[in-house]
Amino acid sequence: MQGLIEEEKLDSFNAPYYGPCPEELKMEIQKEGSFIIDRLDHFEIDWDGGVEELTSTMSLPLARGQRVAKTIRAVVESMFELHFGRGIMDLLFTRYAQIVDGYLSKNSANYINLVISIIKKH
Repeated sequence: MQGLIEEEKLDSFNAPYYGPCPEELKMEIQKEGSFIIDRLDHFEIDWDGGVEELTSTMSLPLARGQRVAKTIRAVVESMFELHFGRGIMDLLFTRYAQIVDGYLSKNSANYINLVISIIKKH
């Protein structure tokens, strides 16, 4: 992070993530064979949730990038702290919010959420 993190620490950090498409999920459940798919749907959510959230100290809405950064921070902060240390978390997520805000000012971005209901075969 531009001189705040040792390059070796950054290079050694790995958090793999894979988000399957509905067809892949369906195929794996069918291949495993223990369940019947009752329902499989997906829905999209704007990166920033699409709802303005007010700051705690003022009645001004948070910037879109701040809303995204708060969401991501809630998920990954403990993992980042273990690897990089607590001291840089505020700065890291402030910078991240600025980058995301810039991106969202020119682009739209959505999360795709899969919802599945399965029934155990008898």
